[in-house]
Amino acid sequence: MLVAASLLAGCASFGAGRALQPIAVRSQALPLDPSQPARPSLGRLEYRGGLWLESEAPRFGGWSGLAISSDGKTLVAVSDEGGGWLSARLSYDRSGALAGLRDARLGLLCDTSGRPIVAKAESDAEALVQLPGDGWLVAFERRHRLWRYPNLRRGLGQAAREFEAPSELQQAPPNGGLEALAVLHDGRLLALSEELAEGSARVGWLGRPGGWQRLLYEPAPEFAAADAATLPSGDVLVLERAYSPALGTRARLVRVPVAALVPGAYLRGELLGELERPLQVDNFEGVAARRGRHGETLVYLLSDDNFDHQEQRTLLLLFTLRES
Repeated sequence: MLVAASLLAGCASFGAGRALQPIAVRSQALPLDPSQPARPSLGRLEYRGGLWLESEAPRFGGWSGLAISSDGKTLVAVSDEGGGWLSARLSYDRSGALAGLRDARLGLLCDTSGRPIVAKAESDAEALVQLPGDGWLVAFERRHRLWRYPNLRRGLGQAAREFEAPSELQQAPPNGGLEALAVLHDGRLLALSEELAEGSARVGWLGRPGGWQRLLYEPAPEFAAADAATLPSGDVLVLERAYSPALGTRARLVRVPVAALVPGAYLRGELLGELERPLQVDNFEGVAARRGRHGETLVYLLSDDNFDHQEQRTLLLLFTLRES
């Protein structure tokens, strides 16, 4: 379980000036459908509240990878620009609906020497997972790589370690590398590329360092995988996104059965729900899942505002997945 007070410092070896800094974040509650505020659901997903998050902190934004603690109290996210990472506490109302975010702190991701990474080519973090046992794993684009941050309690403010990525990943377009990363219940990793294509499918990998095995994932037409999370059942939830001038931003959540996750597989997901206008939708790039206190499956979505605060928003939405 993540403990916010134990996420100690950002690039701590460079002094207190690099430590996680408290920031003010405003949150505004949102209905799922502004035109029908009482609308409770989206396909197989029951809406449990959402927040529009805003902050004057210069590095607040671009959130592209999301982790939620097993008790739902702590959020950790990584940004795809500027090398930022965020830790915050979540609150809920009596019904369990998402109610607020507090105790927000910002830090800087570190490189393998313990120095902060800020250049776009180095700091484009796109996915975040907690590793079994201890540590974090972050996937980066542009300079495609996986970095492990070995001490979970120190967060991402420590020297990173190289983590062997699939060799074929280097063939991905600079802005089309690993976007989706999930840890399966047996400890294997599922990694999906955004734009390394084979026909209508995207190349992905299953396994671990020294044992990556190729598979293919086919998103819906016009969509691409943006993130992934392992559900309490062991199945994998994939977040897909699309954008067009006519339709704007859209997002889909699909489920891939754990039994289908084998080397050489050709994966297609079962649609659980799709977000499009007039629903609350933005550039969703982060997804996380956990089991609720009553045994229900809870799903969180986080959007990347691209630091375009006039046209895009940072949204955090919560859903319950109905199993039948």
